[in-house]
Amino acid sequence: MHKLALLMTAVVTLLSSLSSHAQSSTEGAAEGANKSPPRYNLLLAGGNLRICSTMQSNNCDDTRWIDRNTMRIERYLSLSERNMKALLDDSLWPAHRRTMRDQVREALTIIKQRVNQDVMSEYTFMDEFGRRATAYVYDNLSDQEMRLIVDHLEMPTPTDRQEVVDLNMNIDLASRELVRGLVLQARSLTAEGQRPKVLVVTAAARDSLGAADFYTRLLESAGADVTWLPIDAAVNSAQLTQRCAALADIRVELLATWQRAKVHPARHQQQLDYCQNLTAGAELLRDAHGVFFADGSAHLLRQAMLTPLGQPTALTEAMYRRLQNQSLVVAAMGGASAALTARAMLSGGSSEMAMKEGARAADPAGGACDLDDSCPLGLNQDSLTYHPLGGLGWFSPAIIDTEFTEKGRHGRLLRLAATTSTPLALGIDEKTGLMVNTRTGAFEVIGRGGVFFSVAPVQNDSAVASTFHYVMAGSSGRFGDGDIADVQLATAGRVVTEAPTTRFLSDRGLADSLRLLCNERDSVTALDGQFRLTLLGDDSTTRQIAGGECQVMNARMGIAWEPQKNL
Repeated sequence: MHKLALLMTAVVTLLSSLSSHAQSSTEGAAEGANKSPPRYNLLLAGGNLRICSTMQSNNCDDTRWIDRNTMRIERYLSLSERNMKALLDDSLWPAHRRTMRDQVREALTIIKQRVNQDVMSEYTFMDEFGRRATAYVYDNLSDQEMRLIVDHLEMPTPTDRQEVVDLNMNIDLASRELVRGLVLQARSLTAEGQRPKVLVVTAAARDSLGAADFYTRLLESAGADVTWLPIDAAVNSAQLTQRCAALADIRVELLATWQRAKVHPARHQQQLDYCQNLTAGAELLRDAHGVFFADGSAHLLRQAMLTPLGQPTALTEAMYRRLQNQSLVVAAMGGASAALTARAMLSGGSSEMAMKEGARAADPAGGACDLDDSCPLGLNQDSLTYHPLGGLGWFSPAIIDTEFTEKGRHGRLLRLAATTSTPLALGIDEKTGLMVNTRTGAFEVIGRGGVFFSVAPVQNDSAVASTFHYVMAGSSGRFGDGDIADVQLATAGRVVTEAPTTRFLSDRGLADSLRLLCNERDSVTALDGQFRLTLLGDDSTTRQIAGGECQVMNARMGIAWEPQKNL
């Protein structure tokens, strides 16, 4: 039999095997103020929010309120001789990248001559760097090398002007709804008329100090009293090894961030004081009604909240107890959401590489690591990586993925769930939130997109398949035994403005193909290069339109890699 026929037979077999399943399917002041527990105490959001601020004015409905003389509107870099000398030091560039280092020196000199000044906005710098004379250098830098350059050139944050966030001016209403969702649930834990106290954790960000101002003001604009909790992977390591004095060096080692104490001196001092006071975290948590984990890397957040042996720190354990007794509301955005799972924790990779290579129990590779030969052995920048012991362990029903439909992450989620024999996995779309009551299992979807649920996935070397559900904002239900139950599908939804596509490995091609199932079709096929998507429905499949999207319960899907089709 031809290889293609064998492969498609395997996909059909995997899909058929799913049909039977488709048919059967304490502590702290905040606690003392609690009048009734919040309806939902956990918010998992898909990330990629669009927030109106003085430094992101393109997200504002009106910009006349922004005062360039008193508000921070841009980040600035300085190509001074001092900064460039520190950046180009041999110790920062391995021997095999010294030629690239010399090309960077030439490129910076050209940029400086073109702009005719040392200081420029980051936007101007990037625009100049990408121009013809220096584009070759720009295009051949790894992500880490680019961060190295910007970190060394960045000027200190100004003390006389701050970034201002105004959610009332937000163009994107879904982003505003998600942020206010946390504050709304946390408010139920306060006395009447009080603003909830929320701790902001930026540990998932590579530069946790640089992210602190924005997220603090974001939650303040949403109606909370906000305190930055200065924990990150570097602080956690420094505390555990009693090396707080070496915090700046540990940042370079663990986070690949440079010159942060120079750029954010006040935030650095906060971290240093926190590191040296082992009771500081407990003291801040005692009065909190909510904790907000900012977007970023699941891997970095895990490093910040657990010991090297994977055990929770005292702060992490205290947060978990408060979450469980419903005296604390927790929200996480993007990659931080993925870190809250008790199941295998997804940390990076693409659907295409997941289908070709499978899943690897390893730390994530760096972006464009192939350019500077820094990829870990056997991995590339798109390899699907995960932590087999899970994340923080606060959400037990499923593996979590984010920015889901928009980036075509179905393949990587199904591959990981099948590899780890995890019965349930979920993907949350951008600007979409899954609100959960961790005690009862009840959930509700808010925002603008939907949540995808993979049930009992199976695989072979070249294909994955699963029963699945896809529900839009406005839907509700509860988590059951390896599935969801009592689902009420949304009856209204957003108007789809994106152009239709069949690209399902990196774009929203699956959602576009899914509409055909809501149009009296029981079988839909789409091609994306060497990959084939198959969607199946039958009498057990529930279908319902919400706005411009198709919601389904108990449908089946398969993705197959067909390299022979191009021969």
